[in-house]
Amino acid sequence: MFDHQRINHLALPSVLLNERSRLPKVSGIYFAATDSEGVLYIGQSVNIRQRWVNHERRYQLSKIKNVHLYWLEVADRSLLKVIEEALIEKFSPPLNWTRPEYQLGVPLRLLGMQTPMRRLRQDAGLRAEAVATTLGVSYSTVRNWEQGRTIPTLYIFRTQKLTQMYKCSLDELASAVQETQNKAIAS
Repeated sequence: MFDHQRINHLALPSVLLNERSRLPKVSGIYFAATDSEGVLYIGQSVNIRQRWVNHERRYQLSKIKNVHLYWLEVADRSLLKVIEEALIEKFSPPLNWTRPEYQLGVPLRLLGMQTPMRRLRQDAGLRAEAVATTLGVSYSTVRNWEQGRTIPTLYIFRTQKLTQMYKCSLDELASAVQETQNKAIAS
């Protein structure tokens, strides 16, 4: 049985935020924290390193000195959400209750807007959850792409899968990514 009350993030392995490429490729819970401020943010991922490539809190946390990313490996992925919720309740990290800040300024409000990236997915008859599962990314990652908050890191495998799933050419995909980013910047 998992006892979340016994978790001390300071006893867990960690790296500095700017060393996030050293994070492990494991499923688990991650904590963004400083010695002076304590735990600022808690999340979960099936691949902690990949999650922090373009995490929506990265810009906001980069403005704070000495942020460490701690992690708790959780092999049973079905427990991630339950453990995450229990640890958020225990630590009450302040950034879990706020909207992320983006490098462009205020959070982008494109939820209802039909962006080219969303149109490609919908035209292919796919749900965002299915795209996320196939690509091995989170649902929020796909939504962030569609809202222009982040752009897909187009690794060869991911690019090939996206063009196959969306039934489009590489040029159409690149154009949709660019148009979505342009709309996000303009809003």
